Formats: sequence, C-alpha cells, structure tokens
Amino acid sequence: MKPVSNLALIGPLVCGLFVSNLATAGFPNPFQLSLETATASFPVGSQSKLNLGFKVNSQSNSLLDMIDATKSTLDIEIYEMSSVTVRNAVYAAQKRGVSVRIIYEPKPVGSSCDIVGGVSGAVQSKDPNCMATVSFLKQVEKNGGQTVPFNKKLCGTATTSCFQHGKIVISDKKVALVSTGNFNSSNLCLSLEKPSKCNRDYSVVVDDSEILAGLQSFFDQDFAAAPFDPKSLLTPKLAQKMTVSPISKQALIDMIQSAKTSVEVQNQYLRDPDLNQALIDVATRGVKVQLMVVSACNFGKPTAKDTQQFNSIYGAFAQAGIDARFFTKKIQVNGYPGYMHAKAIVVDGKYGWVGSINGSTTSLDSNREYGVFFDEATWVQSLQGQMASDFTHQMSANLQESLTCVKD
Repeated sequence: MKPVSNLALIGPLVCGLFVSNLATAGFPNPFQLSLETATASFPVGSQSKLNLGFKVNSQSNSLLDMIDATKSTLDIEIYEMSSVTVRNAVYAAQKRGVSVRIIYEPKPVGSSCDIVGGVSGAVQSKDPNCMATVSFLKQVEKNGGQTVPFNKKLCGTATTSCFQHGKIVISDKKVALVSTGNFNSSNLCLSLEKPSKCNRDYSVVVDDSEILAGLQSFFDQDFAAAPFDPKSLLTPKLAQKMTVSPISKQALIDMIQSAKTSVEVQNQYLRDPDLNQALIDVATRGVKVQLMVVSACNFGKPTAKDTQQFNSIYGAFAQAGIDARFFTKKIQVNGYPGYMHAKAIVVDGKYGWVGSINGSTTSLDSNREYGVFFDEATWVQSLQGQMASDFTHQMSANLQESLTCVKD
C-alpha cells in the first residue's frame, strides 16, 4: 500500500487509478488516499500470467488471456463482437463450466443488423455478419449462457437513439478489462483472421475492488434492462476512478481543465462543443495541447460538408494554438493499414484516461460507455509513448493534407 499526498491537481489515486472529480466534488482540492496493489496478476492456463495495466491491443492478447483464465463467471458488455477467435474462446470457457452473460448492442451504426427482442426475436437482416452474430448468441444460450440486447430505455437523454457502446469484460468478479476497441479482428489485430485494417486501440486491465464493484453494478442493472438512475451507482468516490456515460462529460472536462503544462488526446473524432471548448480554453491559457484523430479521407474523399466541418473544428483549434495531426491509413499497425479508433487522454504526462467514449455528444451524454483513470507511471508512459509515436509518424497528416488525401 502506498500513500498519496499533496496532490492539489486531480482527485484521489487508487491502484494507479485516479479520477477527475465531478463538478460537485470540488475537483482541484488536495487529498490523501491509499493505493491498492497495481502489481497483482492472475493465472492464464498453467504457463503464463496476465499482468494488470495499460495495453496496446495490437500488441497484447489480454482479452483472450482473460477469457482463457476465467474459472466461474464471465460478464461481457460490448458494442460489437465479431471475432471468431474471441467467440471460440467464449465457447471454450462455457465448455469448462464458466457461466457467461453478454449484453450486446442490437443495432450498431452502419450495420443492417437489427436484433429485435433478443436472439429469439425478429432479425431485420440477412447480412452474413448479422446472422453470424445471431448464431453466436444463440449458441451461447444453447450452451447455458444468457444474452440480452441493450435496452434503449436506458439512454441518458430521454431518447432511443443511444447505443451500448462500452467494451468491458469482468472475469470471476476479480479482474476487469476496459477497452477502447470492440472484440473483432481489426480492433484486436488478429492476423489469423486476416483483417483488412488494424486499429489503434487500447485496454486497461484492473483489479481495483471499487472499480470492479462499480462495473458489476452497472452490468447487472443493464442486464436487468429496467430503467435506473446512473448517478445512483456512480457515487462521487467511484467517479474518482472511472467514467460511465451518459454522465461522463464533466469528469473529462475536469480532467482537461486540471492541466498545468500539457494535454494529449487521441480519439476517433472530436465533435462535442463543450469538450472542444475545454481544450481551447486550456490552450488559450498556455497549456500545450496535441490532438490526433482519424484522417478526413479514411473513408474516401471528404464531401463539401465534411470539409467545412473539419475546417471549422480544427481551424478553431489551430487559432487557439492547438497542434492537431490526422491518423492516415498509411500509418501501419502490425503491417496492416491503420485506423485511429482509440479514445485516450494524458494530462501533464502524469495522468491518463482510456475508455470507449468518442468525442461526440451522443457518446458523452446518451450512450452507455466506460472508461478508467490512472496515474501508475509505467501505464501513463506506455500510453504517452504510443501517442507520441503516432503523432510524429511521417505518414501522419496536417489538416490540409488530411482534407486533400495526399497521405491516404
């Protein structure tokens, strides 16, 4: 156990996990808390161990290792889970007696899949990927597991347009994984599945008892599918360690506003005006801000509307002195065309956050999303090192290069 003292910057740190307090918690106050161990590990099979901490998904098999190590219960809440390798690992866990529960998004953006009323309900698609998902969920149930679609009545802003966009796994109620990426071949960069691209994605593996209890509580409530108040579960103390949408915005803004010297951000995109204004505000007062998002040309030449939006957002960033770079397909991830899918923040080179929240109002205020804060030096350094490598990559683009597709 290690004490934390004299930190007047950001909220309590626990197990290398810190939180930016919500506005009601008095963000910039000093504090002192004990740390839980950040060096524990748990057995994977009979030969190896999976260490806790920050992981680059394309360089780690943490998800598969965690599933393989599970002995009794496996709870998964996920947006997409199309990897055959991951699905087979779930089947293998069931075969050895593991109780499996899965909460899934019934209609991901851009998908023709619409699983109505669970896997026994109508499926509004004959798309092969959709039908494979339905087949997987049916097999999990046939093997004795339970699956439920995310109930849109759990949306955060009195709307049914939200999504279950979080990516979490809880193993044996002892260890949890929070990922920026979905459980498919591109996010995990599984070469055996021959992905057409590999994403920049991260995970954090934790055994902090309070985070585990919090994730479990949200999972159980979402699994029950009855509306509830997320604020009743995300207590001020728990909010110091993790974020849960639809109440994530203020915590991330607080984190950004706490910066004294630097803020580094990676995200798929940045479109929420409140979050963007927080970045502009800290840059205006002299904090060095660096941003990296996916290239405007990733899905083809941008339209006039796309170009206008990029110029508006990133022009305002540039005016505030913010340096933005764009992740092109020519930045390879494990030899494959890369895609910026991570969602991560580093403040002052000391504090990190990794989660599933894109820079959109829907992600912050409506969806179910998860994230964790941490200050463990090796974790932060690993994240910051990967961010710096991507930012300075010779095939990263500036705004004009991104809009004209010269590096895509």
